[in-house]
Amino acid sequence: MPAGEDKLIYPVQHFRLDLMGGETIGLFTSATVPGVTITAPDWKAENEQKKPQNYHAGVQVTFSDLQLTRGIDAERQLWDWVEQVINTGVTPDTKKDIKLILVDSQGSDIITWNITGAYPTSYQASGVNAQTAEIGTEQISLHCDTLTRE
Repeated sequence: MPAGEDKLIYPVQHFRLDLMGGETIGLFTSATVPGVTITAPDWKAENEQKKPQNYHAGVQVTFSDLQLTRGIDAERQLWDWVEQVINTGVTPDTKKDIKLILVDSQGSDIITWNITGAYPTSYQASGVNAQTAEIGTEQISLHCDTLTRE
């Protein structure tokens, strides 16, 4: 960013999840975007002077799970996906390529993360107290094979 130019920070309104099959699930109030861990395995071998030297063999990349929270509503897409994995296991049919989209208060897309090979690893619906104005929530964690940012 050039000196003297203000940095624009967007107020986050919510997240939207695009299941890439035409289904879009919106209004996630919180999302933990997968973290990336990069490991460069190394091994020791003798160099030309017959001395031990460390060598690196590429990198291994792993991603943590995507974690999402939203208010419970009548939509069943997330639960149906969880149920599909419970009944059939992790298969090419249950893994999905998805987009997580950060949306501002005006409804405009700010950032999009592309996630491939996603499938549910956990699901939890919160308990609620009918005597209060609490909102029931559901949380889902999704494994991902790869993550890119547009």
